[in-house]
Amino acid sequence: MSIKHWSYEQYESKEGIDLLERTHEISEKIKAKWISPDMSVEELEQYVNQQFDELNRLVRLEEWRVLHLVDLKEAFLTAQAAEKISEISVHTEKLQEEMDSVTQQLSELDQIEQNGVAPMHLAPLLAARPPHPPEALVEPMPLNPDLRLR
Repeated sequence: MSIKHWSYEQYESKEGIDLLERTHEISEKIKAKWISPDMSVEELEQYVNQQFDELNRLVRLEEWRVLHLVDLKEAFLTAQAAEKISEISVHTEKLQEEMDSVTQQLSELDQIEQNGVAPMHLAPLLAARPPHPPEALVEPMPLNPDLRLR
């Protein structure tokens, strides 16, 4: 299996490399070669260097995989934040529109008070209101015998 294919499978599985297990395997291989009477000191030294080179390669590969996952998480969190900001912006725009509408209505009502004439689009609203306050809300005033009309 090629290095690229193997590293892609490791990345896809998101399990990564079990560096502890691989270190143990390499250690066992070196021990087996160490006690082998067929290996010269130079061959053993070369074999040990190869095994540690492989272990270093695996560590670098795992480091790359983890850093890539960190980048993916950052991108995901950035996208989430952008989505929330967009939602807040939409909500803010709606609130601004409502405030503008209320301000416009208040301005029109103020104009009504000043002119005594209602704009045409407010006429149905004003017509629907009772002309006088309900009797339950009007407090009777006691008659004052000293009051006279002139």
